[in-house]
Amino acid sequence: MNNLKLKHTLNFILLLFLSISQSLASNPFLPMIGKSYGEYAMAMKRIHYELDIIEQEQAYNLMTYMDEAVKLAKNSHWELEAKILHITYNFRTKTRLAPDNTYTIEDVIRDYKTIYDEAEKEGDNIIRLRSLRALMNAYYVFVKDYDLTFETAKILEKELGSISSKELPDKLYTYCEIAGMHFKFRNYTEAELFYNKIIEDTEANHCSLLEPAFNGLGLICRYYYDDLETSDMYFYRMLDVTKHEETHNDHHLAWKGVAKGNIGVNLFLRKKYEEAIPLLKFAQEQLAQFMDYSFAFSTAVTLADIFLKQNKIAEAKEYIDLATEYINNTHPQKSHSKLYPILAKYYIITQNDHLAMTYKDSAFIAQKEEYEEYNALKLLYVEQRNWNLEQKAKEDELNAEHLRAVNYRKLAITIGIGTLIVIILFLIIFISYRKKNNTYRALVKNNKEWARSRTPKTEPNNTDTNILNKPTSAELEFMKQIQTMIEEEKLYTNPEFDLSSLADKLNTNRTYLSAIINHCTGKSFTNFINDYRISEAIQIISSPAKILPTIDEIAYRAGFNDRKSLYRVFKKVTGLTPSEFRANVNKESAD
Repeated sequence: MNNLKLKHTLNFILLLFLSISQSLASNPFLPMIGKSYGEYAMAMKRIHYELDIIEQEQAYNLMTYMDEAVKLAKNSHWELEAKILHITYNFRTKTRLAPDNTYTIEDVIRDYKTIYDEAEKEGDNIIRLRSLRALMNAYYVFVKDYDLTFETAKILEKELGSISSKELPDKLYTYCEIAGMHFKFRNYTEAELFYNKIIEDTEANHCSLLEPAFNGLGLICRYYYDDLETSDMYFYRMLDVTKHEETHNDHHLAWKGVAKGNIGVNLFLRKKYEEAIPLLKFAQEQLAQFMDYSFAFSTAVTLADIFLKQNKIAEAKEYIDLATEYINNTHPQKSHSKLYPILAKYYIITQNDHLAMTYKDSAFIAQKEEYEEYNALKLLYVEQRNWNLEQKAKEDELNAEHLRAVNYRKLAITIGIGTLIVIILFLIIFISYRKKNNTYRALVKNNKEWARSRTPKTEPNNTDTNILNKPTSAELEFMKQIQTMIEEEKLYTNPEFDLSSLADKLNTNRTYLSAIINHCTGKSFTNFINDYRISEAIQIISSPAKILPTIDEIAYRAGFNDRKSLYRVFKKVTGLTPSEFRANVNKESAD
């Protein structure tokens, strides 16, 4: 029983593995993962094209494969790649197939803008530029906002210059699209610039874009420069383009037909009708076969015109009928401005004056409509441009006002904060000043009291608990004798007064005298005498006088050799300089 269960389990795992393997093998996106966009761009382009024409079930399966690929890739690039494919899928299923049009062109633009922003955030330049190209085409084809189209084209032109067409094959397709837009608006020099960018790129043949670029340049030389020789040169270069392995054979042959047809038109313009006829017939048959009815129509009209000039009425009628058939098959239907003049000629020759006049009038009306349509197109572009400029000006003004308001707010906040800081600093300085003032006044008061007491700044060393270190009564008596002599005779006021002088007066030796002073006061002789001198200086400074003595005078009267010594000792003993002390004494007097 256990063996049977094990066997069923193994069979189930094997079937599951085979199923997953088959699913992965049929997933067209898996070979693309890990490659650069340039390596899989053409394959992805085909998938987008197929998604637009295949059955709904197949389209759904493709989206499922893409979701599998995103899970396996595990990176933002493939998440964005999937979002781009979903736009194509949604546009097909919800717009083209669904009658309610739940996915509008506004939704497409919104989604591409979202992808653009996400790609910019992720630093994915490839996806960002592809989104920008899609937006340009949406503005051009669906919205018909030509000003926005060309503004986007300018951004693309600038940014595409820094990336190779090998990295981004869409680059050359974008150039071709921009050239075509400029050509439609008869901005021929601009169109020429972009067509030349294509033919100068080594990757152009891989993308099958050499033929449309040469064709565009040939038409510009014909219609803008009136240079049929150079025009022919470009059309012959189209014939020399070799088929690339990735190019569809019908696509390649169609361009050969276009090239021969255009060479035939140039021969027609030179009035070399017999040389033009075989080329035009080849082009008309080739393009009709590939259902390019627009070009087949143009060549049929030219052939009809040639045969009318040669008075070959039957052949002319044959091509007039073909031209009529082709124009009815074009989508959107081409203007009759080329056909009606030929019909008018035909009926003039066949002497049907009524129809000749009718088609002559129709030709005039069609040509007028075509002219007005082009002028309306240009006018629309100008109006869009002006409107966008006005909107931009309004936006700029609103932004400027907003910026001014923000700047005013910032300025007000800055001034407020600055004022607050100044007030706080002022308060700090004021409080500090008051505190310092009070401290200085306290110092002045204490030092004045000390100066009046004539006692040493430091008390005798009587705090020591060791009784052997305390001065003896004899030493204290001698110390009192020393102080009495110094104070009564004001010996300290003599700058030359020193330990030896005092020892001589007391009939003792300087060593013993120094020891007594140190033992009784805890100070050296110099510091002991300096206390007297600072006390004297305090009294001089504190005494009221109409004329204040100078610092030098104070120093001399107190017994210092110079003001420098006075400053040094005064600061050390009182905590203030003589000037600070005097300033605070004056304030105290003023109070």
